[in-house]
Amino acid sequence: MEPVWYPDARAQETWLGRFMAELGFQDYEAFHRYSVEEAEAFYHAFFTRLGVPWRAPYTRVVEGHFPFPRFFVGGRLNLVEACLRHDPTRPALVHETADGHVRSLTYGEARREGERLAGGLRALGVGRGDRVGLWLPMGLEAALALLAVAHLGGIAVPIFSGYGAEAAALRLKDAEAKLLIVQDGFLRRGRRVELLPEARKARAMAGTEKVAVVRRLGLPLEEEADLAALAGPLSPPEEMESMDPFMLIYTSGTTGRPKGTVHYHAGFPLKAALDLALLFDLREEDRLFWFTDLGWMMGPWAILGGLILGATVFLYDGAPDHPGPDRLWRMVAAHRLTHLGLSPTLVRALIPFGEAPVEAHDLS
Repeated sequence: MEPVWYPDARAQETWLGRFMAELGFQDYEAFHRYSVEEAEAFYHAFFTRLGVPWRAPYTRVVEGHFPFPRFFVGGRLNLVEACLRHDPTRPALVHETADGHVRSLTYGEARREGERLAGGLRALGVGRGDRVGLWLPMGLEAALALLAVAHLGGIAVPIFSGYGAEAAALRLKDAEAKLLIVQDGFLRRGRRVELLPEARKARAMAGTEKVAVVRRLGLPLEEEADLAALAGPLSPPEEMESMDPFMLIYTSGTTGRPKGTVHYHAGFPLKAALDLALLFDLREEDRLFWFTDLGWMMGPWAILGGLILGATVFLYDGAPDHPGPDRLWRMVAAHRLTHLGLSPTLVRALIPFGEAPVEAHDLS
């Protein structure tokens, strides 16, 4: 197999190039061997360079062996502080809805909104170790809810926004979720999709204690709480151990019963940041858009990894081909997106539309 591109002088200015130089490496193969053979030193060097705000430093990067190693032994932190520690005036999250409405939050605004939401969730009884279902399309509320649950030391259970009641209930029941946060609905290809009726069915099937609602379609509430109206005392993020869980994310269930995977405060989020830095060269001035859903791994991966690196994370809750097959390119141009992630399934779905003219959108 022939390489399609060889690094040129610009490679020295990438995240990877600068990190290699700081460690004294000029040869990539030697650097790669170091990362494998001296993993303890490699990961310590990277996360020191990243400036993760530990409340208590770890004594070792890894202890023990597969299948039950422990990472960042003795370290204490909360992933929210790693995500929202950046210049409060810089853009953190940008959301475009299916009908083209754009909202955004700076890092300072995201921190304040996340704290406010965490206070409201605490008033609903959410605390350390409680599981909270997040049945939300990709938007500001999805990102803030993920952060707010982690803020409290709770465990988020993301649920694909396209699921029906039965699939959602299976995950809520298995996780023993105390609360479900759901958006009442959203637009998809110009049509209303109402989630709240499905959430009521799922709650009954799973026995979930409480439901809080993000109101987008204005559906009337019954026993549910209005998420926007929740209020409670503000408090700093809970101090967590490195291996304390923050997320329980489920497999799709296409080949059997869905299986919940446990992720930790100093696991998934830090690895997402490493991936985006060294493999994608995502920097503070960049804008990342991964076409996905909060219920798939890549949703939390993009949100948390992008925020830890101080970049801007772009969120979209609509279809990739509405109102036309060039919707993605329109958003890339309009929001000056630098990083675009797509699944092979999405690419195959767009192939029948043919190629868009290069000059149609400014992709510079």
